Amino acid sequence: MLLLIITVANRFKSNKGLSLQPKSRGSWQASMLLFVYALCFSFAYVSLDTGSGALILFAAVQIMMILTAMFKGNKLHWTEWLGLGTAFTGFVYLVLPTISTPSLYGFI
Repeated sequence: MLLLIITVANRFKSNKGLSLQPKSRGSWQASMLLFVYALCFSFAYVSLDTGSGALILFAAVQIMMILTAMFKGNKLHWTEWLGLGTAFTGFVYLVLPTISTPSLYGFI
């Protein structure tokens, strides 16, 4: 599918004199970081339930995006505070003693 999209986009762009050639060839550092991410992600999903893994992933991404914005000096809108609270509540709910607690190694 990606090959089809690139082929069609290149034909469209070439008719207008534009090119989709990459500006850089990438880097070994970026590829190694992507590999480490994929390795950790794969390990987590072997040791976690799918629902727990998805909750951890999405809550962690939500929290990191909002904290990064806060550290850069952006003030949070009330909907962002709501998202942060929802993500944190999901974490708390996940580790309640009455719920099946996920593997600590998978969580990390």
